[in-house]
Amino acid sequence: MVGVMYKTDSPTGNDGLGPEALNRVCGSADMKTAYAANIIGAFSMAIMDKMTKAVVKASGLSASACHAIVTIGTEPGSTIDQIRRMLDLDHSSVVRAIAKLENIGAVEKNRKKTADGRAVTVNLSGFGKELFATILNARASLLLTITSALSVDDLNYSIDFIHKVMPSVVEEGDDQ
Repeated sequence: MVGVMYKTDSPTGNDGLGPEALNRVCGSADMKTAYAANIIGAFSMAIMDKMTKAVVKASGLSASACHAIVTIGTEPGSTIDQIRRMLDLDHSSVVRAIAKLENIGAVEKNRKKTADGRAVTVNLSGFGKELFATILNARASLLLTITSALSVDDLNYSIDFIHKVMPSVVEEGDDQ
């Protein structure tokens, strides 16, 4: 995890996260804010790492193929360009990824009725829908394991916290 440090001790204890170290990671924020930002960063990266490993192991696909399956499963009938924007990839990368998924029978391409007839929509095949469910189940299993240690009050606090900070993380159109 490049650029993110994590220790379970307090920011004022002898845990290696002194003001100099936190300032290098988080800029000139006050200690409590810098420590909180660091913990959130470490937690986010750890969840993403574990989630990626879980979905790759469950599906037998690469991480990028899993992302594509989830995107197509969530937005069926999307065009290559729409998928490109949702995945934040260049056109040729998405075309290659879709071709690989088509080769294993996970997606089906259909010509969209347009003036030039070049637009293609992509949907999951029956096998692709099975992969989609497998990926979502792997994600859910991991997240339920992580949250199982939390009380109802902890869960409510976490939900409130996420609702407060999510607008600064996700911009309008990120999923388009």
